[in-house]
Amino acid sequence: MRRFGCVYAEAEIQKDTETMNTMTDQKIVFGDAVLRAELKLSQTPAVVLQDVKSDRLIGQSPLLLLEICDRRMPRVEYYSEIKVLEAEETDNGVHLTVYEQAHDIYAGIWLSVEDGELRVVVPPAEVREDRAEIYRLFAINVLPDLMACGSKGTVFLPLQTGSIFSP
Repeated sequence: MRRFGCVYAEAEIQKDTETMNTMTDQKIVFGDAVLRAELKLSQTPAVVLQDVKSDRLIGQSPLLLLEICDRRMPRVEYYSEIKVLEAEETDNGVHLTVYEQAHDIYAGIWLSVEDGELRVVVPPAEVREDRAEIYRLFAINVLPDLMACGSKGTVFLPLQTGSIFSP
């Protein structure tokens, strides 16, 4: 494993030609011969997938959407603005430590591409709520807009024989 350190402080480009993993101060790219993933680092980190064979882009989706409950006034609010504290390269992806500053919530996220498929894991042991007496994390929605399409788009559901519908 190679540790990238604080992603916002490191502007140097690091490249591993065997696994196609690269990182700059703005994005992390990883993938295999079938699927390529680009993680854009910003105030709202986002992921763009690319089918390497057809060169087709598969949307851009925020990395996470957090559902956080404020116990002082029982309501759930949604947050996608998170800070990436650390990024660490793995064999075929990246491990991120993210932080939602307003509510002191930390989470570890593992993103990898294996055999042309994106794999995302958020281990419960890597989720920490420092102000749980006030704010509770109800859900972590990973890549919430991955299946979104415009009003003239179509969605293909690969269930049984397949289904295509328009929103």
